[in-house]
This record gives sequence, C-alpha cells and structure tokens, in this order.
Amino acid sequence: RQMCIRDSNGTGLTRPDFVDWSLVAKAQVTKDDPDAVVVMMGGNDFQNMVMPGGNVLVAGTPAWTEEYQRRAGMCMRIWSQGGGRRVYWVSIPPARDPSWAADDGQINAAVEHAAAQVPGATYVDIVGAVTDHGHYSDVITTTSGERVLIREPDGVHLNFAGSKIVAQRVLKVI
Repeated sequence: RQMCIRDSNGTGLTRPDFVDWSLVAKAQVTKDDPDAVVVMMGGNDFQNMVMPGGNVLVAGTPAWTEEYQRRAGMCMRIWSQGGGRRVYWVSIPPARDPSWAADDGQINAAVEHAAAQVPGATYVDIVGAVTDHGHYSDVITTTSGERVLIREPDGVHLNFAGSKIVAQRVLKVI
C-alpha cells in the first residue's frame, strides 16, 4: 500500500486549534488505508492545553498528563481501527535542557500508558538507542565502538545519523 507522510513541524497533541491530529488520523485512514502507522511527535508539546469551554490544563500537572494520554489514545484508536492496523508510536529522546528532558519523559510515559490500552498499538522506546544510558548526549558510541554525532546543534532534534538509528529500531519492531 501507499505510504502517507505527514510532517507538521511544531505541532502535536496540545494544539488541536493548529493541527487536530484526530482529524488528520481519520483522513489518513480514509484516504490511504494504511496497514501500519508510525508516529513520532510531542517534542514541543509541553505547554498548557486549553480545553473546550476555556479551562486550562497546566503542563506538568496530573490532569494535563491524563488529557495528553487521552488524546494520544484517541489518535491511536483511529489509526488502529480496533486492532486491524498496527500503530507504532516512537518515544521522544530527551532534550539537552534538563527541564525539557523531564517534560519529554512525562510525555513518553503518557503515550506508553495510552498504547498499553489500545489494541494494535505499540510504544517503541528508542531512548536507550540515542542517549547515554537514558541521558542526553550529542554523541553516542555504537556497539562497534564508533562515536557518532546524532543530534542537531539545537539540543532537541536528531540529525540524519540519529534518525537512521531510530528508523532501524522501528524496523526491528515492525
């Protein structure tokens, strides 16, 4: 089947007013009828969420995490169609900034919990593959002893080499 790629930099689950991923998921399932969906998003999501009616969920609170988990689960259910399709949601590697890294960990936990509740969904933890024992690093040492730069200078994004490592990990799971 065809492969659909949707790249919306700077978007995630906290801003459906900008990109509503539940609508994107529905459109992808209808248009592309994928066998599997691989998702990696959330690195810029640690921000307050405005709920219908104006209630604000403050980032970092239990209510915020619960809502993030709900939104991730909703998208997973749309993509998986009751387990008829596979959904692979890839974790976010921690950012260089310790505060951002902690936020990334909270998002990963919410997504992991959501995936555990959705038939057909799998949480793919890539953190160990692109960090120094779970901690941010610009460079990793491969199993063959080679040191490889895997991060962009911004301390958030993976470069091509880092992305390749993630792709290889995802392919092993698939």
